[in-house]
Amino acid sequence: MIQFAYPFILIALAALPVIWLLLRAVPPTPAQRTFAAVTLLLGLKDKDQVSERTPWWLLLMRMIALGAIILGLAKPELRYGENSFTQDRMLIVLDGGFAHEKFAQGHREQIETLLSSAETDQKLIAVLDIAYPDALDWQTAAFHQERLANWTPKPWVPNFEDSIDPVASISSSYDTVWFSDGLEYGNQRLALLDVLQDRGTVEIRAPSGDIGVLQSVSRDGDELIAKISFSNAPSGVPNVVFRGLTPSGARAEFARLPVSRDTLTAAVSLPAELSARLTDIVLEGEHHSGAIVHVSDYLARPRVGLFSIDPSEEVAELLQPLHYLRTALRQNAEIVEQSLDDILLSKPAAIFVTDVSRLPNEADLVNWVTNGGTLVQFAGPTTALNAVDLGASELMPVRLRQGGRQLGGAMTWETPKQLAPFSRQSPFFGLEIPDDIVVNAQVLAEPDADLSSRVIAELSDGTPLVTRMAMGDGQVVFFHITANADWSNLALSELFIDMSKRLVSRALALDSTEIPDDMTWKSVKLIDHVGALIDPAIPIAVSSEQLMSSGISAEVPGGMYTSDDFTIARNIGAGVGDIRPMKWPADVTVRVGGDVANALPLAQYIFVVAVLLLMADVIASARVAGRLVLMASFIWIAMPDLVRAQVWSVWFV
Repeated sequence: MIQFAYPFILIALAALPVIWLLLRAVPPTPAQRTFAAVTLLLGLKDKDQVSERTPWWLLLMRMIALGAIILGLAKPELRYGENSFTQDRMLIVLDGGFAHEKFAQGHREQIETLLSSAETDQKLIAVLDIAYPDALDWQTAAFHQERLANWTPKPWVPNFEDSIDPVASISSSYDTVWFSDGLEYGNQRLALLDVLQDRGTVEIRAPSGDIGVLQSVSRDGDELIAKISFSNAPSGVPNVVFRGLTPSGARAEFARLPVSRDTLTAAVSLPAELSARLTDIVLEGEHHSGAIVHVSDYLARPRVGLFSIDPSEEVAELLQPLHYLRTALRQNAEIVEQSLDDILLSKPAAIFVTDVSRLPNEADLVNWVTNGGTLVQFAGPTTALNAVDLGASELMPVRLRQGGRQLGGAMTWETPKQLAPFSRQSPFFGLEIPDDIVVNAQVLAEPDADLSSRVIAELSDGTPLVTRMAMGDGQVVFFHITANADWSNLALSELFIDMSKRLVSRALALDSTEIPDDMTWKSVKLIDHVGALIDPAIPIAVSSEQLMSSGISAEVPGGMYTSDDFTIARNIGAGVGDIRPMKWPADVTVRVGGDVANALPLAQYIFVVAVLLLMADVIASARVAGRLVLMASFIWIAMPDLVRAQVWSVWFV
């Protein structure tokens, strides 16, 4: 059955007989012939004058071409199969979330065909994008064609809850075509489906392919582990690609590993130099924002130097000054334990030094700190005995008092002291302090005008516990207690691990969902629909609670967020969880893949016929007028040189 979008245009076909008569009355272009004796014919008159007419076959060709143009403008459409849409309104529903990007092009083509049929049937159309729901706007199909031709999915999960109100607020009947990405989303679709079925027929357009999501990338010692989820078991073995930047700033592939079918993970050990330059991890074969993880500094594995004047092997391991630092840092850092000269040659991000009377290589250390290094020193008996001399060093953030203070000593506490909450300006801000952490002894700082500004951790009585001083692009930090459990049980706690990680890189502590509550985060990069990082049109400011608890949404999109010295990456896959294919109810029509059309637009084919007939008319008219050779010569001259050479090589060589 053939239907027309604009049947009134067919009235123009009635004018074809009139045009036929007019064209018959107009003679063809006269042929010119050179005849020198034409003067002999001057003055002669024909008794019977017969007008030369355009050949009938040329007229017929023109009529057919003109009729084809009229038919094409009426937009005919060949209908076949069963059409279940009976309402004069149609709602197009789009999942519109991150996973839809993989099937977006195929769905755009289906939407174009659907709108063409709706235009033929003169239906009113509304569009509901579930990822960004808004009030329904009923317009003509032509109104929505350009808008949907440029439609792109959003880089977050569809918002089914907020999509119900726009649909439920319309009481009139309409049919629905729902373009789905094929995922279940915990059956959130069903409430929306119930409302749509109350309004009319619902047809689901589901993709034939499956979806893979890169959920997370975590570090376990030397290994980076990528965790993947698939809606169905993949037919092949997809790869996970670890990418980063070379020293020159060019993008490079650091590793490519197949996904384990047993664990749905891919693990790789990268050298510290490559880990520090890692930018993103991609699941191959997937083309959407949920298949890429952008990394912040917490996945880097910085090199850290540990140095002690007397690392005696005769001392029990738990009493060694470096033991607890190794424990705190080995999961997230590459540890170097050598002489200070060798440590500096390894270009570490930080150096931890325990209980020294005087730092060797002080000039080299000053230069290293000034260029961005972090030097962390711990007190001890040796430090207490040489406190005055050490306090005069430019690598000590504060002046020290000789002797120190301890439980039961000359400068004594009646009871061990607990830690005070970390201030907003401290790099340890937001870390939870257990009640059972106490300090029994410490090296004291001399009162100074700059002392208060350099304290980043203190005891409950206000005594400085950790002090810090900026030096060039780096910093020097001093713990006024030992690095083991001699003077405090801090080294036995998780807090000590977190504090050490913060000093190496503040982002190292952000590999979990626990971040300081009292912080405001600003987006510096956002993830687009294909997973690329782009500059935000307007930076988004959110609280810690919003950032970590609300998931990826229009209000808090995925991307890179900063607050003070913190940087955190919020990726799409982290908030998706395990994905499953959608199993639609039995009473819903589901059409899978690209075989969904029940109408064939004919206008484009008819216009092609019309153009071919008009081209044939030009050639035939030139032949009748004897100008075919002239026209061919003109076309030959007008051809570009490259085209002319190709034609010559095909036809004449």
